[in-house]
Parts: sequence; C-alpha cells; structure tokens
Amino acid sequence: MEKKNMTTETVPEQLTAILLNWYRQNARDLPWRHTRDPYCIWVSEIMLQQTRVAAVLGYYARFLEAFPKIEDLAAAPEEQLMKLWEGLGYYSRARNLNKGAVQVMERFGGALPRTKAELRTIAGIGDYTAGAIASMAFGEPSSAVDGNVLRVLARVSGSESDITLPETKKEFGQKPIVVSAKNKQGMEEIRLAILEKLPQDFEQPSITGDLVSENDLVLLVMPQDIQAPKGRLILPQVQTIRELLDKKCLVMSCTTDKLSQTLQAMAYPPKLIITDSQVFKTVYEQKPAESLLTSFSVLMAGYKGDIRQFIEGASAIDRLTENSHVLIAEACAHAPQTEDIGRVKIPRLLRKKVGEGLQIDMVSGSDFPKDLSKYDLIIHCGACMFNRKHVMNRLDSASHQQVPMTNYGITLAHLMGILDKIVY
Repeated sequence: MEKKNMTTETVPEQLTAILLNWYRQNARDLPWRHTRDPYCIWVSEIMLQQTRVAAVLGYYARFLEAFPKIEDLAAAPEEQLMKLWEGLGYYSRARNLNKGAVQVMERFGGALPRTKAELRTIAGIGDYTAGAIASMAFGEPSSAVDGNVLRVLARVSGSESDITLPETKKEFGQKPIVVSAKNKQGMEEIRLAILEKLPQDFEQPSITGDLVSENDLVLLVMPQDIQAPKGRLILPQVQTIRELLDKKCLVMSCTTDKLSQTLQAMAYPPKLIITDSQVFKTVYEQKPAESLLTSFSVLMAGYKGDIRQFIEGASAIDRLTENSHVLIAEACAHAPQTEDIGRVKIPRLLRKKVGEGLQIDMVSGSDFPKDLSKYDLIIHCGACMFNRKHVMNRLDSASHQQVPMTNYGITLAHLMGILDKIVY
C-alpha cells in the first residue's frame, strides 16, 4: 500500500464507519465506558496507565465508592488514599489524583475544565489523558493518541515506521508549536509542552519533608565505624545537614557512644533524632519520649523513591520461608567491609529470622536484573548515588512484576520491631 500522510481531515468517512462498527462488535464491557462523568473517566485513565484492565477493575470500583466526587478526593487523608491504592503500583499516580483534585476545587470550582488545554494544567494529566477526558466527557474533537491508535494508523496508511519513535507521532499529525516572543504567541502552549517533558524527579520532596521546620532542634547520631570514610561524612549525612541548615533548624551531632551525654547537655529534647539504621535499637532505647526518630536510610527512601511502597514491601519479610529467594541491591560497587550492612548484617538477620536455607543474591551498580520473577523480596540500599528517577524506575519494575521491594533502613527497623515507632 502506498504510504500516505494521514491527518484527522483526510481520514475517509468509510474508514471511520468501519472502525466504529468494529468497536461496537468487539468492545469490552467496562464500567468507565458507561459514563460521561469527567471525574470517573479521569480516574479510569490514570489507573489504566501501565496497568492491565483486569487489575484495575476492582480498584476502580472501590476508589469511586470511597471518593464518589472530586471534593471527596481533594479532602482524602493520604493514609486512606494509599491504602486504597495498595497493590496497584506506580503510587505517584494516586498522589497526582489527589493534588489534581485540590487544584480543580481551588481553580475550577470543583468541576473539571472542558478543554484539552485547561485539562493539561492539572497535576498528573498529560496530553493523552487530557484528550481522552475532553473527547469522551465533553465531546471536544481532541485526539488521544497512544500505542494502539498509532498501530491502527500505521496499518491503515501503510507506514512501516517504528511507532515507539517520537518522529512517528509527528508523521501522524502532531503539529509543531509556533512561538513568538514579539507577538506573545504560543507562550501557554510551550509552557505546557515543557511541563510534559519535565523529568520524573522534578518537584521531588525534601529529605526531611514536614518533619521539622525553622528553629526546631535536630540531633544527628552518626557512628563513625569501619564503614565510614576516614575524614569524611557519607553523602546522605552531608545532604541532610545541608537541608536542615537551609531550613534554619538548630543542628547538633554526636556518635552513638556519646548520645547520653549529648542529650544531657541539651536544654530541651530534640524535635527529631536522625540516626544510622544499624543503631536504631540503641538510639530508640535512649531517646526522650517526645523526640521523633528516623534514620538517614529511611529518609532517603522517601527522598529517592516511594516511601509507601518501601514500607508496604517490608511486610513481605514476615512471609519469607527457607524456600524464599531475596535480592539485595546496592547502588554503588564498593569494596565489602567487615560487618558490611548489605552483604553481612542484613543477610545474617534475615537468616536468623527465617532459617539458614534462605537464598540471597547480591547485585551492585547497574547490575539490576530485568526479570525479577524468581524473587520474593528486593531490599535496596539508600541509593545515595542514584537520582530519584533511577530508583523510581526500579520500584516501577518491581511493582509491575508484583515483587515487593523495600530498603536497608526500613528492613532493619522492621527486624528490630520498631518500624511503627519511627517517622518518615
């Protein structure tokens, strides 16, 4: 077949009729296809991202039962929202739904806007989702082009182009953005295009989040053992100290053996104590009752990844048996030290709990397997050498393959029985 440049304007009417007829005969009976409610369509489109229809059906019904309207979603407690989303993976989608609902309440009076351009301004709504909502809910002639649509267009037009390549979208009618600073043309369009292309770690949360604020007293307990670099602090410690100083917190530090004397020297208990996960239990037993406790590794879990998914993953430790298979992954390829946390301490604690037959694999650096199906649990380091996007990609891979994943600090807190007593 001769290759043609297909656009909305050149699609023959008979082709439209053929495709619609095929749809009527073969379309699956799905709940979101029986509504014009833009809110329900929005929820379905977000849930269906990188997720099988069969997996979404139950979640979709329960989600709308809990949050039947946009205002319910906007006011949803995060704990309830994450619990409803538990097991569906890609947890940032749930947070974006909540954030988007708040924006709709504040900027659009609680009603989703009717145009694709306005829908694109809402958190978590990209070009495809905006087009889907605008067309299905409001009848706007907006495109929603995904891989399935591209495959149909390629077959109809006789194109042999790779549909995964950006230039293929251009081939099938994606228009360039015309921008003029002189005439102030295209400014909003280019802004939205930039937002769409922002990396996944844009607007990444701070290390300590809302745990502390200006003038709060924070104590850092940092053991200087054989694994600590001589004459230096490890990167998570440095990053945390810098952030606390930027927040105008009052920062004190000590080694584990000087914790008691340091607390005695303080005029009042610290708001937050941050320690090395390996001494969780020691610090917990000495801390003032009113002081919050966490670790550098736990904070990194939220800073570099999805803390909720890591916490959820830790529960898999209790389901391990001697026949289970665990993967321990390190971000950097360092020379193993005596009592190495990933290679020695965590494996020893796991086998003490589960049994010596527990199988444990160790990988480092970029040697993270694509196929995770043989593992019952993945335990990752704090990933101080990785960016957030890299960690989220690993979390998404694990979630997609339905393998629970947690990290060093959360693992140690769980094994010590104090996971419910730390903050993150």
